[in-house]
Amino acid sequence: MGVIGTFVSAGLQLAGAAQQAQAQKETAAAQAYALQYQAKVAEYNAAFASATGETAAEGVSLKGAAQKGAVRTAQAANQLDINTGTPVKVQASTEALSKEAAIATKTGYARQAYGYSEMVPLEHQEAAFAIRGGQLGAEASLLGGASAAFTDVMSGFNNIFGGGSTVMSTGSVPDYSGASASATASTGGPTVVPVAGPSPGTPSLMGF
Repeated sequence: MGVIGTFVSAGLQLAGAAQQAQAQKETAAAQAYALQYQAKVAEYNAAFASATGETAAEGVSLKGAAQKGAVRTAQAANQLDINTGTPVKVQASTEALSKEAAIATKTGYARQAYGYSEMVPLEHQEAAFAIRGGQLGAEASLLGGASAAFTDVMSGFNNIFGGGSTVMSTGSVPDYSGASASATASTGGPTVVPVAGPSPGTPSLMGF
């Protein structure tokens, strides 16, 4: 791969990493939006449950009051003294049951409202985590792409310029050690290498 191909490959690595990072951010943003929407729904449900509880409890109280009135009417129709004795106790029992029912109704809706309200911060927290996770994932993708691009560039340069060093040869130096040792062994003395004189007809350096 040539220099241009190396940089093209590195550019593709970076572009792919950038696209992946953007996709991760967009996915995280969509998740965060959904979680924030769920938080708003939970807020609405909490408020609705609380208001419904108030209305339902009031309705139970009114129904209890109507039952107490019906008891008093029935007692009077039976010619009982509705202001003393057992008739009064019956009326009080009816009223107490009505109040307990109203309280139970309101408490039930209050629990629903509390459950929804507890979901709100959790949804917001998960949305924040989703955003942060998307950012971290995008950063990891960019770092991975940069690392891969750097590896491609270095590998390309090594392939182009790193083919190995060449040592220039200056020729071989004759080794006379073997011959000298052989001559010394045969004559018992140092070997004399004859020096050739000048060829006939060759002028002397001294001019003689």
